[in-house]
Amino acid sequence: MEQCFLDVMYLINCALHNKKAHINEDTDVARVVQECYAQSCELLALSVLVSADNSDALDILPEMRAYLMKKTAAETLRRARLYKMIDDLENNGFDPIIIKGVTLADLYPNPALRESVDTDLLFLNKERCDAATRFLIGRGGEVLSVKDTEKHNTVQYPGVGRVELHHCLYNESFYNYRLKRENVVKQPFDRLTLKDGKRVSALGKTDALKFVFCHMLGHFIYNRCDLKQICDILLYVRTYKDEIDKAELDAFLERTGYAKAFSAVMGAGVEYLGFERGELINADCSPRTVELFMTDCFNGCTIGVWGKNPRGRRGGGAASAKSLNLGKKSFVKKVVRIGVAPEKTVLQGLYPYCAENPALLPAAWLNNIVDLSLGALRNRRKIRGREEVLKNIGVID
Repeated sequence: MEQCFLDVMYLINCALHNKKAHINEDTDVARVVQECYAQSCELLALSVLVSADNSDALDILPEMRAYLMKKTAAETLRRARLYKMIDDLENNGFDPIIIKGVTLADLYPNPALRESVDTDLLFLNKERCDAATRFLIGRGGEVLSVKDTEKHNTVQYPGVGRVELHHCLYNESFYNYRLKRENVVKQPFDRLTLKDGKRVSALGKTDALKFVFCHMLGHFIYNRCDLKQICDILLYVRTYKDEIDKAELDAFLERTGYAKAFSAVMGAGVEYLGFERGELINADCSPRTVELFMTDCFNGCTIGVWGKNPRGRRGGGAASAKSLNLGKKSFVKKVVRIGVAPEKTVLQGLYPYCAENPALLPAAWLNNIVDLSLGALRNRRKIRGREEVLKNIGVID
């Protein structure tokens, strides 16, 4: 594993456990911060860097502190607006269930340091989901996606950002082929009190763990899995270990065939991220498998894997060349939808010029295809190399 990846995990280890870091003279700080951006852990890393015992050695320490303060203040304001949006939905009878976002951020020592891409809400059925979507649009939201065949609607809401309103947790293909039609939600919904006193509705403890794990695994198999998703799972297990139904979790992992993959995530916590084995569940995994798993996560996000974007390619990843038990037609459709024809918001994140000028979206789409093609050629060995880790964690035979 590359040294910069180890440096990233050292910083995140310190952030998760409130430990003070020491920056080695040979640490490539700029590269590490870029990798942390690609891993959706930039703010966690910066918080550790600016409080390191030798932080005065950093050339741009004032700039780092200013940037960190700006981003955490923005997240604090966004969270206040999110609470107002949730209150509006609840007061109008929509009963949203938070399935990620603030319920996971609350597990971190400083919730404002968990970077948020969007807010995921679950509703009891599609009719209520569509009605809630119309409600948010009536309150100033901008519709981004409403499709009968999708698992969720998407709205850009003022002050909150992207909101995904789910009427089901997984699309039909993932449910049929990857979950083997196994139902994730079996417990009553829970009512959580967050650190700041806010009360929100959430999935039951065991169901929430199953969901965030399967969500991460879906990204790992088909798209890209980042370090933040792994940290979310580890912190969730540590926080709610005594409330999780271990018999149901083990049965679910056995029925879906993902017991080895779950152990790899737990093993990453022990091997690289500072967790004690007794804090986690099913942490027995070979060091070789854990290293392969984590290296693959980094290779799926690392700077230059697909293109030359200095911020890191987001949404691309070292996708497997195998169909992974899907029919060829389903697999090709998945690759095309995620890679070749991503949503407008994904393109705007990858190529900011088309966010500033929507007329340039066709150019960004062509830019995306060129980057994917060149990246695939440059990384043929990495893509073929996924077979060992996928076998080791039980995703393929």
